[in-house]
Amino acid sequence: VDASPNMVDVLLQKNLTNVSAFCANIDEESVRSSAAWSSGFDLIVASSVCNFLPNYERTIRHLSQTLNNDGKLVQWDWLSSGEDDYGMTIKRILNAFDNADLNTIFVEKVFEVKFDDVMIPVLMGVASPL
Repeated sequence: VDASPNMVDVLLQKNLTNVSAFCANIDEESVRSSAAWSSGFDLIVASSVCNFLPNYERTIRHLSQTLNNDGKLVQWDWLSSGEDDYGMTIKRILNAFDNADLNTIFVEKVFEVKFDDVMIPVLMGVASPL
């Protein structure tokens, strides 16, 4: 799911099997009314996007409602340095998972990426339905 039709087209051009892709905003109305959400998801991956969402916590709640019983939500984001609004904190991810009634499997810094001689830590959060 992406709000950008171009990003969805890029994914669809890969012709991946057992992958559904569609353009939508993740909000209560789209989750409730769109047939694309009705079968649920086995895996939801949010990669370097959650910090840019208008309401991260609400979006995680909506996504949690679309997970199948054995499904997993995997979130990748940059670890916040605390000096600006860029990135996420472990506490914020844990709180969002908890408030969305998700079982946190883990949230931790998993590696670092080097950009312009600066090492930037990457967080990974994994959760499943309760």
